[in-house]
Amino acid sequence: MAGILNVGSNVRYASGLLRALLGAMIFALPPTVTSEMWDLGVTMEPLRSALLLAATFPMLGALSFDAGFEARFTLLDNVLDTFAAMAVPAIACAAVLRLFGIFGSQATSDEVIGKLAVHSFGASVGALLAGKQFNDAET
Repeated sequence: MAGILNVGSNVRYASGLLRALLGAMIFALPPTVTSEMWDLGVTMEPLRSALLLAATFPMLGALSFDAGFEARFTLLDNVLDTFAAMAVPAIACAAVLRLFGIFGSQATSDEVIGKLAVHSFGASVGALLAGKQFNDAET
């Protein structure tokens, strides 16, 4: 049971996720407040949105190998860091876009996914780079 609840490791990972959130917002906030990015997310075909998200995953996996949230670099850690680097910015971008009123009640699922794909791409890179930039002494 003590191995499962390694509090020190969990605190380090949580602080890594917080750094990822802050790094994602540094990369995502400037384009998030421009109507051109909102329009790009709306006008982008759903297939292109899916391809953008599919291309993001291997790129983040490669970046996570060098700049992940933890010092361990097993394949499982790398995949989990990649999923976290995609999920944290997507949730943060969705919250910011909702706060700005961009996701109204009439927004279709294609619009929401398109806007999140466009905004989360840069934010996910920022999430991993923030971990490397601000946590290099620990990794």
